Amino acid sequence: MKNKGKKGVTSYDVARLAGVSQSSVSRAFARDKSISNKNQQKIFKAAKQLNYRVNYTAQSLSSPKSRLVGVVVSHLDNPLRALQTRLITERLVKKRYHPILLSIDDPKNLEELLEDLLGYNLSGIVVTSGRVPVKIIDECHHLHIPVVTMYHDPTLAGVDHIGLDSASVGKLAFDMLYACRARNMAVVKIDDFSYTMGERAKQFIHICQHNHAPCCVFDSPGITYADGKTVSYAIYQKLDSIDGVFCSNDVIAMGVMDSLKQFGVSIPARIQILGFDDIPMAGWGGYALSTIHLQTSKTAIKAVDMLTHRIENPTAEYKIYYATVTPVFRKTTMPP
Repeated sequence: MKNKGKKGVTSYDVARLAGVSQSSVSRAFARDKSISNKNQQKIFKAAKQLNYRVNYTAQSLSSPKSRLVGVVVSHLDNPLRALQTRLITERLVKKRYHPILLSIDDPKNLEELLEDLLGYNLSGIVVTSGRVPVKIIDECHHLHIPVVTMYHDPTLAGVDHIGLDSASVGKLAFDMLYACRARNMAVVKIDDFSYTMGERAKQFIHICQHNHAPCCVFDSPGITYADGKTVSYAIYQKLDSIDGVFCSNDVIAMGVMDSLKQFGVSIPARIQILGFDDIPMAGWGGYALSTIHLQTSKTAIKAVDMLTHRIENPTAEYKIYYATVTPVFRKTTMPP
């Protein structure tokens, strides 16, 4: 059959050319296992001949399950966030879902942009960043849209969580620095945007107090390398009273390191620095940053699997999966 090139080729046109039913075309493009490989190949051949493409936007309007999934992210210039986002979207595509990426760097815009996202006929949402307003969760329940949050407040009801045991992280950070003979601690913390960054800093402070170890607190304006450089001057001014600092993430730690080196500070002889995340750059020779390793790949995959399980089993019990963390000693701390 010659394709006349007109717009609006439909699945019915493909079905007629392939000699199958329209429902078979739908099942073929949904990779439904109930359709034979022979018919699937016939359908794909006919679709190619007609230049047919599935209109997912139209499909989302006519179907109660669009297979569109919102992925809420922030600070994609951060290597960990970028890797996490790539892994989540790849996993969604592998499971035949279509991610809609929503990047939010300003927490003040979170509620408004999430409201806009709900305007799509979503099958679910994965929130990797920000503090989700309870009213948004309530609206998702009303719309029957499941939500998975990553590293948020685990007491938030009605969602599945990828969690992080902040108390264990705080203790691990303290134990690592203490094992490297740091006795006068400091922490770089941030509260505004990331729940777990603020919580692990608070737990580190609590552990220091419990062990009667002094702990100086430095507030970072954000989570970027530039923010680390900004807070480094305050650390430099306190060098006489601190010998080990725990940073909220590796990128902040790198900013602190580079600035302190410019001030002529020797690391780790003068001050020891510990990060969190274990991004690939942390292992580069120029940094060799001691840090705490987070299971980024495993948790990203788990988040998608929890969401798709919730989509298929909407009444199942809500669950929390806690990420595992492990110590990584490199050259910014003394040998333990």
